[in-house]
Amino acid sequence: MRNLSEQLQENLITFLDGMDQQIIDGVCDIVVNTIKEQSNEKLEEIAQDIRNLRDADFHVCPADTDDFDECTCEHFDRVADKVEALIK
Repeated sequence: MRNLSEQLQENLITFLDGMDQQIIDGVCDIVVNTIKEQSNEKLEEIAQDIRNLRDADFHVCPADTDDFDECTCEHFDRVADKVEALIK
């Protein structure tokens, strides 16, 4: 993947070489926004995965049983909230 990224960068630089600065800025904006959108989507998936782990059958919330152990649900939520904060 890294090789592909480096090749893409080289091709983009070669393509944009000598073009008007407005075109270069426009292409850079598109690339940055696309990367940001993809990163945000991935972060949203990770936050949802964390919540799915919290809600999974193997995670038993002591609040749902007669156990007096500390409820760990909030630990999952805090991590998911931190991931979601990266999106904003």
